[in-house]
Amino acid sequence: VIAEHSSYAKVIHERFNDLDWLRNNRLHPGNIYSALEVYSNGHGKQGKLSWNPVQSVIRSLSSSIDLCFKNLVPTNKNIYLGIDCSGSMSDDNYRPLKVAGFMAALLRKCELFSSVTFFDDKVRTDLSLPNGSYDEISNYVLRARSGSTNLSLPFHDALNRNLDLDAFVIITDNETWVGGHPQLAFEKYLKAKNPNTKLIVVAVTATDYSI
Repeated sequence: VIAEHSSYAKVIHERFNDLDWLRNNRLHPGNIYSALEVYSNGHGKQGKLSWNPVQSVIRSLSSSIDLCFKNLVPTNKNIYLGIDCSGSMSDDNYRPLKVAGFMAALLRKCELFSSVTFFDDKVRTDLSLPNGSYDEISNYVLRARSGSTNLSLPFHDALNRNLDLDAFVIITDNETWVGGHPQLAFEKYLKAKNPNTKLIVVAVTATDYSI
């Protein structure tokens, strides 16, 4: 078991903050994010093992995520990231918003031509994703929660702003009951702007349906 101020904690910091080592081992930031989430909880989802998380290890893994972003190859596409920040996204100990925070940081760091928009039952023009570290971006997203859900809003917003996009990436728990049907709104965007625009839905909860 790793203890605070131990030599093992320093080894972890040195290893996971070595960009060449991360690149040579082909570590994706998503792998580090998953490890950070499990380690921070102090136990796994299965089995009986538990541990006391060491804060220096948590900080080392968190800073490693920022380094791993540098290993990603950008698409250089025009990407609209829509983050569902409705109340239900804070369920399950904020897990859906944690995933949204990671995805927001990934696109902000890797994709120069991406934009991030928060929405619940309205487009949240009062929320603007900061430029900063993974921790800063993730913590900002965790605080952005309220309201019900209208999943058609990102497509209407893109049309209203006359955005020419290659892809929509929507992070949501798929709980929508306000406004029009999102699929119809997306089809309206395709006809009006770009029939080749892709729609990628990142479902952060397990459901038997998707927008």
